Amino acid sequence: MPDMGIYPIAVFYLFTRRYPVGVDVVARHAPNGVEDDVSAIFDYGDLTATLSTSFRCHLANSAYIVGDEGYIEIPNFWRAKECHLYRGNEKVESFGDKRPSHGYNYETTAVGGDQGALLTVGAPYSFSLRALTAMSPSESTETSSTIGRQQTWQSST
Repeated sequence: MPDMGIYPIAVFYLFTRRYPVGVDVVARHAPNGVEDDVSAIFDYGDLTATLSTSFRCHLANSAYIVGDEGYIEIPNFWRAKECHLYRGNEKVESFGDKRPSHGYNYETTAVGGDQGALLTVGAPYSFSLRALTAMSPSESTETSSTIGRQQTWQSST
């Protein structure tokens, strides 16, 4: 999951600022060893995240944050320009970001704004380490198809 998996993990972390207590993963790998199809269930105790990413099939590229009364839809979450709030199946509010984007200009601005800092407040170093740990398969399950791998996130801060 280190290559593609970080994107859905990062967007979920931005909403919860929490780390899962367990992870179940099904992953398939391209001939070069990089995962190209990943589905994961992140267990947070009181909530669950179902995350998928793939180069093998065309997914909607949307993030859904689902609650007991409705959900938030974020189309193209990795380069989001809009989001929609639904109560049941009825859209009750939308937000559109009208700023122009040219690829990584927001990331470049963030680094420049941090006076050349190596880290950003939005994604602290502790998150990066925990995400890498959770996404890295144990050596015993490193195959072209990893199924049922369970991992526990480090609890240090």
